[in-house]
Amino acid sequence: MEEIQECRNSRMELMQEWKNKYKKYKKCNNAKNYDIRMQEEIHKWKKSKNAGIQEWN
Repeated sequence: MEEIQECRNSRMELMQEWKNKYKKYKKCNNAKNYDIRMQEEIHKWKKSKNAGIQEWN
């Protein structure tokens, strides 16, 4: 059980990390390019997150 909780916690930390990065990127003049890049990164992260969820189920 602890391992599952640990996995969830690390996922929450990742989410927070992405939110913080995204806020920084949004401040850039070059926000549109960053948005595209962030969406790609988030997409990659969601894929890996889904893989992680399947491992735990």
